[in-house]
Amino acid sequence: MALQFGVGRLTVSGVAIARLHNITINVTYDNAVMRGDTRIFADHMALFNGAIEGSWEWGEMVMSGLSDLIGGTATVAGNSGTLTLSATQVPSAVSIVFSGVTDGVTATITLNRVKINSLALKFDRENYLMPSANFQCIADGTNGTIMTFQQ
Repeated sequence: MALQFGVGRLTVSGVAIARLHNITINVTYDNAVMRGDTRIFADHMALFNGAIEGSWEWGEMVMSGLSDLIGGTATVAGNSGTLTLSATQVPSAVSIVFSGVTDGVTATITLNRVKINSLALKFDRENYLMPSANFQCIADGTNGTIMTFQQ
């Protein structure tokens, strides 16, 4: 199952850090099936190895949000500053809220623990910085909620 919407707001720790475009969230499972006798179709299917992964293609991001997504140490005043990433720093898991309005209906998807596993920072002559990313949801160790969808 893929959830797709064109425009959304990226919120980390309650702070909006980016406006995003072309957002895709994929919910997938591996499966095993059991067949009996001479049956062609499965009698039973078990799902395992669930994953929630996704991406956004580009957006407008404030600089302070980069350290939330890729780790590192940021010194930011307003929308300028310095981000330093050392050889031993990795991104922390963050909670991300995507929110967008289509035909007057607001859809909000909350991903409780996410790690960014790929972030591309494209610099374009006319469009400035255009970040795109891939991410994966991870469980919190308590079998709690991983994703919430509200409309």
